[in-house]
Amino acid sequence: MRRWVAAGVVLAVLGWVSACGGAGPADLSEAQRLRLQARAVARAWQEWASSQTPVCASIEVSAGLRAALSELFPAEIEYLDPQELEGMNTEGYRCAVVAVSVGAVRQLSADLVGVDAGAVIGFLNGGGTTYLFRWDGSRWVDATPQDTGVTVTSWVT
Repeated sequence: MRRWVAAGVVLAVLGWVSACGGAGPADLSEAQRLRLQARAVARAWQEWASSQTPVCASIEVSAGLRAALSELFPAEIEYLDPQELEGMNTEGYRCAVVAVSVGAVRQLSADLVGVDAGAVIGFLNGGGTTYLFRWDGSRWVDATPQDTGVTVTSWVT
């Protein structure tokens, strides 16, 4: 009996290791995580603001995420104090879009991760969702709930 239990444990571990793959979600480096977070913010920005500029974000964004964002955004990002961001309204709104939230990279399955991100383009005008990325065996590709069958949470202001 013990031999069958041990064999089952070994098979389960081997199945888990092969499902994770060599460069899949469980093995993400910090740089890969930052790039996925930046891609989620860029997707939120494209969804909510199209090609409007300038783009603003909180000064609380880490240096690593700032570097990853600078590679993706066509315009320079202006980093502001969170109180400045909260005080903006439709009159004199300084930024065309504010990249407001970015969550951690969460593993949703063996080959799927999600990152919560959102943006606002004016007072009570914005939203966000969980942006999905699927590991295709060699790289992370954008995915959607329709592609994956995964239900995500969204927010709108």
